[in-house]
Amino acid sequence: MEKFVVNGKYFNYWIDDSYYKPNKFGKSGGRIFKKFFKQFCKNCFKINVDIACFCKSYEDFPLVSREKTAYASICASVESIKDYHIISELFFKKAENNSAEQYDKQNSEQNDENKRFVDFFIFNKENKGFEAMVEVKRIYKNIYGNKEQTQNCEVLIKNCIKQTKWYVKNYKTLFVNDEKAKGDKNERLCLALFLAPIFCKEKKAKDSLNDDAKNAINDLNKAILNIGEEELKDSNIKSGLIAGVLDCSNVFLNNSLWDGEIITHAYIGALVLK
Repeated sequence: MEKFVVNGKYFNYWIDDSYYKPNKFGKSGGRIFKKFFKQFCKNCFKINVDIACFCKSYEDFPLVSREKTAYASICASVESIKDYHIISELFFKKAENNSAEQYDKQNSEQNDENKRFVDFFIFNKENKGFEAMVEVKRIYKNIYGNKEQTQNCEVLIKNCIKQTKWYVKNYKTLFVNDEKAKGDKNERLCLALFLAPIFCKEKKAKDSLNDDAKNAINDLNKAILNIGEEELKDSNIKSGLIAGVLDCSNVFLNNSLWDGEIITHAYIGALVLK
């Protein structure tokens, strides 16, 4: 368990790297990313705790409430890490002869297999760390959820991993300047980044809520891993999952973010592909 301080108050979080093997992702890229991710989670959690606990004009936890509202936290957290930058909605083309401007004019086929806008592109400005194309998906985990909720969440996970897999297959086409690419020492990674509130209906909360919540987090990790394994089984793509989890027991008033629901934890999970 690790801690950080906001306005003189301590908050707990932890990093779960049980399913992450750094050596899978290059000589040093995997280790560098792990260090980056730990700092990224800490930054994200601090920003959102400050908003949830100490902001008088806005009461929410943007990181896990809605996907788009999380974007500012993600960008601010990356930009706070030395030597790293982030670009949102990066135009990514599989075909070599299309510019972003041409795509905007011809965007009549939303399922065009040759073109995408990547949610985020993270890179080391000194070309000495890693760079990553990032697909973000806000999911959820109801601690005492039913089968339908679980299936709906699994569909979101599957779609995110499928999109990230496409990035891995077509990553090399991002670079049009071969001479510049020769000096690039960044490890190229692709991330399926999952943001999730861990919650339950207040009326369903049990005395064993804290233990039940941790079991739900483990189930979420396993669901991401299992779906990833299924989606990647016919490829030579390597994968690993690392997650950051914030204990929300002293974040929200009465642990409640939304009416009638108890938020026990906030989850950031990165399925790393290469």
